[in-house]
Amino acid sequence: MYSVLNGDPGTSLSLREEVAAAVKGMIYLSESEAPLELMDWGEVMDLAALQQRIGTLHGVQPQAQIVASGDDFLARMLAACDPADIVLKEYAAKYRVLFGTLHRHSNEFRVIQAGHNKVHIYIASFGKEDSLILHTTAIET
Repeated sequence: MYSVLNGDPGTSLSLREEVAAAVKGMIYLSESEAPLELMDWGEVMDLAALQQRIGTLHGVQPQAQIVASGDDFLARMLAACDPADIVLKEYAAKYRVLFGTLHRHSNEFRVIQAGHNKVHIYIASFGKEDSLILHTTAIET
């Protein structure tokens, strides 16, 4: 049982259920404002398997994918946000909590970007027994 995101120590939500509830309505902080989607890829248990899946889906081979730590990706994303924008500040706070939870859950926490104009972004938390993978897109102009 996890309660980091919903703040209720008596919760019976699984981490997956809690993350699914947390990302509902969240958008990626970029021009695309695309939603975050929790993928149901239980068989993808490590970075290599995820990169292979991304290559198959989007035609971007693993060596052409950009891999970053979750912490580095979050820092870059938040640095690009206007600190005077109240809505972005609220999303930034949600992202900090979400990334903190995923980081604590994982043995490996990575963000993979694939594509050029339409960039697919996968936020992956690989635990000992399971993985959580979020997907969104960004438009690069």
